[in-house]
This record gives sequence, structure tokens and C-alpha cells, in this order.
Amino acid sequence: MSEKCRVRVLGIGFDAISLADAAGRIGSKIGDRPGDGGPLLVVTANPEMVELARADEGLRSILERVDLVLPDGIGVVWAGRVLGTPFPERVPGADLVEALLRTGAQRGWRFFFLGGRPGDAANPPVAGAAAAKVEEGYPGVRVTGYAHGYLPQSEEDGVVEQINESGADILLVGMGVPRQEKWMWRHRDSLRVSACIGVGGMLDVLSGAVKRAPVAFRRAGLEWMYRLVTQPSRFARMLRLPVFAASVLKERFWRDAREH
Repeated sequence: MSEKCRVRVLGIGFDAISLADAAGRIGSKIGDRPGDGGPLLVVTANPEMVELARADEGLRSILERVDLVLPDGIGVVWAGRVLGTPFPERVPGADLVEALLRTGAQRGWRFFFLGGRPGDAANPPVAGAAAAKVEEGYPGVRVTGYAHGYLPQSEEDGVVEQINESGADILLVGMGVPRQEKWMWRHRDSLRVSACIGVGGMLDVLSGAVKRAPVAFRRAGLEWMYRLVTQPSRFARMLRLPVFAASVLKERFWRDAREH
């Protein structure tokens, strides 16, 4: 996507498109097997990822080069407004996945789930549980394979081969940031899927292990608060939010000062 279509938030470029447009662009790739360019790579980025990318040159470089960087997180949308470059809307990764599953149910799209905890004697792998729930809840969708996300690097090539042999159209990678983005980028030339999307903890949601915030929280832009209350272990990660907000306000202050 051209630079003029990207909104800069603290130096990180985001694609200023709607959820419907993002889903449509991904959908248009289905069935179009990638050539030398590899699959369409999609990142859903929130303020936490912005802060990580500012400190991690490798992640920052990847975000500059993937096909879509979507504003997942009300903080990114707020930053766009404060900096005078508003987004059409927030594009949550969870909403994007659900939109693709709804369309996929009608069109028979094939998905592969990569990520989540491995199983044990008492519990199936998260990705496997997510696959069963999705095929039950979205008749017509085919989950042609899955693998857990705790892979040693020595096994990655084998998993890529498994993904390719599955015939999947869309690969959902839920390994957490920045591991999933670096994994997608590292294997982009070997993957034979049409689209590859980093989805964070969405496989846990699809499996039923974690609940999304109620609709009222989502509409109010308070999904982050619900997740913090229900998952206190996220507290340390949430400390990046005030740092992000302060940096945005500082950038706006200095921009105004230069203009006057």
C-alpha cells in the first residue's frame, strides 16, 4: 500500500481502511495462490505493539513491509485523532477474524490454526479446540489443520509443510507479539496460503477458553479494561499504555509548537 494511504502513529504506519475493506481485500486473495511475493501478510496492531516496535528494530522493519497493518485498539484510533490523521474506524483483530469466518462459511474457505497451548491427557490443544468450535459454529468453514504455538525453531519447517499440504486458504497465527509477526515474516516465501494473519489470543477466544468483552464494553472502547479485570496477569503489559499516551501527547505538543 502506498505511503499516502498510511497513517503514522509514533513512526509506525497503519493502513487507514475500514473493517469491511480489510476483509474484502483478504477475501479477494482467496484462491489466488501466491507467487514469488508470498501470501498477503496482515498485522493487527495496538498501542502495546507500537511501543514494542519503537524499541525493536526487527519488528518495526516488518511492520513497514507487510501488506496490511490494521488499527486494533482504541488507543491507536485515539492517537490518530490527536495527531490530526483520523482513521475511518477501529479494526479489531477479533472482529476481522469473525467476519472472515462468516464469509468463509458461505464460500467454503479453508483455515489453518497455528498457536495456543499444546494439549495434555486432560485437554486438547487450544488450536484443536478452536477448530472444533469454529466448524460447529460456522458450518461451511473447513479447518484443514492446526498446530500448537510452542514450537522449537527446529520444527518450524515441518509445520510449514503441514500447513501447505493442508490446502488452507487462510492461516491464523496466534503466538503473541512479536513472535507471531516474526514467524510470519520468516516463513513468508515458503507458505502457500493466500493470506496469513497475526491474531494474538484469538484462538483462545475461538476455543472458548477466554471470553471476549461484552458488546457494551467494545462499543465504549473499554475492551482493554475488561481484559485487564478478567486477566490480571496482563497488568505489566498494560503499563505500556500510559507511556504510549504520553508519547502521543508529546508529539502533538511539539508539532503544534513548530507550527506556531
